[in-house]
Amino acid sequence: MVTADIQFELQIIIGLLTIVVLWQIFASICLLLQQKRRMDKKQWSELWYRDKLDELIVQAALALKERPNLSDALYFGAKALRAKGRYDEAHEYLQRFLRIEPGLAKEMASDMEDLMNEINANKSVQGTRFARPLDFDR
Repeated sequence: MVTADIQFELQIIIGLLTIVVLWQIFASICLLLQQKRRMDKKQWSELWYRDKLDELIVQAALALKERPNLSDALYFGAKALRAKGRYDEAHEYLQRFLRIEPGLAKEMASDMEDLMNEINANKSVQGTRFARPLDFDR
């Protein structure tokens, strides 16, 4: 009788330990996935600071096909497109970025105004003007 009670208690303890071990494995996997995402964010800035604009544009386009609302890809893609003189595409990326991150609209206002000035200067040379309004309220 006593051994049956002890055996039952041991089974409960083993079951609880199994749950704890499984929980730790799950938490470790989640931590690894978070670290990978952080490394992805670092990847964008590394490409930008190493002046690998063409690679950055390609990587951003690929990432946006897979995850259309990836803010890092939109932001750094827009910066690279702007640096390469592809202003219309940069404007689209920044508009999408601001829809995803509306809290950054005020901080990005000067970047958007600079971009619009560059677009208009470029279009003026070609004889047209970029008439799309800035939309920070979307």
